Amino acid sequence: MGLLPGRYTPRLQGTLTRLGSKMPFREAVEEVGHSHHTAVGEATCRRTSYRSGQAAEALTVQEVLRLE
Repeated sequence: MGLLPGRYTPRLQGTLTRLGSKMPFREAVEEVGHSHHTAVGEATCRRTSYRSGQAAEALTVQEVLRLE
């Protein structure tokens, strides 16, 4: 089904990540509440954003190593 770890859908996790990387986590969860009609905690937004960032960093490192 393409689900990511956690209880939220990939779309919601993507939204949390995008918003969490652009604004304070508190504001990001408010936006998610308005757009997705879903209550998400600030800590969840932080964890989701950090986890996505770590995954992106790992992919970047792999690509750099491959190119070297």
